[in-house]
Amino acid sequence: SYIGAALNSRGLMRHMHGDDEAALADFDEALRILREAGSEKVVDSTMSNRADVLASLDRLEEAAAEVERALPLLEEIGDPAHPLIARATRGRIHLRAGEFDAAERMLTKVIADFRAFGDTLDDPVARAQAGEAAGAITYLALVHSRQGNPTRAWETIENGLAGTLREELGAGSPRVSLSEFQAALGARNAASLFFGLATVEGTPAFLVTADGIATWEIDVRHGVRTAHADVLDMMAAGREGERLDTLLSELGAALLPADLPADVDRLVELVERAAARAD
Repeated sequence: SYIGAALNSRGLMRHMHGDDEAALADFDEALRILREAGSEKVVDSTMSNRADVLASLDRLEEAAAEVERALPLLEEIGDPAHPLIARATRGRIHLRAGEFDAAERMLTKVIADFRAFGDTLDDPVARAQAGEAAGAITYLALVHSRQGNPTRAWETIENGLAGTLREELGAGSPRVSLSEFQAALGARNAASLFFGLATVEGTPAFLVTADGIATWEIDVRHGVRTAHADVLDMMAAGREGERLDTLLSELGAALLPADLPADVDRLVELVERAAARAD
């Protein structure tokens, strides 16, 4: 069973780095070993992980079937988080299939259930982590973005993940509306490009200026996570200068892949307007 658990962990790491075919092979072998050993708890979580990888490979019918097989087993374990994570994966499958209404309904319910679960926890950090809703907030933002509603996507992220951060910090600061944020950017002649790493693979990136907002999906597994960690490490060490500038450039390049969104002209226009104000 230890070998099966190790294969499950390696599969997760491979998935996080974009090697989905190898991850799937690890999960398949892990399931074979774990079933022979009777390690049902790890079997259930491995099935959920396998469904996530199948979704990444666009094998959506197989992914949905794996979630449906895993859910009743996960519910038997008694940990409320595990079936919620599987249901978030099911919502992501709807998203990848273009079934936006179904994805929105499921992810909205998952987020609400995760927050109710968080309310039962005593530890404030654990409560805040439950509020992050296993990436369901970011997936829901992606739904709104794919529906052509970047403002609602931005508000989903701000009201969800930023609110969680405020709870962790204990700052008690109020939520900021998009219009308030844009007004602050305009007063500072600034633009803001931001993203989150709440999911294993895809996340929306947002470019916000006083004039508008553009959003697109990035794959965080190919360079973004590494570049982001390098920048944070350099800043935490208090080291600035050319090296930090280089790392920031690498992060920027990772955030803007070759397959820019269809509304790239609008994206360039927003950047140019922000740059003109700065001048």
